[in-house]
Amino acid sequence: FLILSVFVIGSINWKKILHVFQDPASHRLLITIGLLILPYLALPVETSYLISAIPFVYLVAVHWLSKRWLRVFVVLAILNGVVSFGIIDTLMYREHKTIEFHAVSTGLIIRDYQQRNRQLIRAKQLAELNYPDSSFIYVDALPMAIVAANPSIWELNGFSQACDTMKMITLSGGLSRDNIKIARANGLSVYYLSNRGLKYQLERIYGYKTDSLDVKEIEIGNNPVK
Repeated sequence: FLILSVFVIGSINWKKILHVFQDPASHRLLITIGLLILPYLALPVETSYLISAIPFVYLVAVHWLSKRWLRVFVVLAILNGVVSFGIIDTLMYREHKTIEFHAVSTGLIIRDYQQRNRQLIRAKQLAELNYPDSSFIYVDALPMAIVAANPSIWELNGFSQACDTMKMITLSGGLSRDNIKIARANGLSVYYLSNRGLKYQLERIYGYKTDSLDVKEIEIGNNPVK
């Protein structure tokens, strides 16, 4: 780490850094980066929140780095799609609230491909499970993928939710207060799948406790109600 720090410090064009802090356009870039990083600070395992800041980081790097090190920076950014360094395991944090740090990991493109495959497998599993009649269930897969996995049972409604109209079952990829209100107005019981990190998402993303809203946890299997 010390050697890497020395290389990084040595690669920086300090005169250009002074220009960054004196240039109004650069001020706007730094402010923009800071604002775009705020959502990530609220949920620091969701690295996808940083994607929108990347173009502005590149623009600042043009001012900070010499041409030689700027080329190295671009090459490393491209290689990040294949191999990454210093990655937090987001799945472990969501599901078990434990932080696992990987010094070397597969790159963003490979991880995204693997995650999409897991989502398709998960959607096929959810499409075949038994659910209570007259229920609204928060699931951890894209509803449209569930519909594609078993279109004979599920259909997509106007809210991009998978619905079994015969049994009045709705599978949703989100669970906002409006979702809960509408579901209960239609006489549906509200659940969320257990052991998939969804309770964590409810508390961190939607900002409420499941107990206070009488949202029940539901187990996977033939006898799902917990």
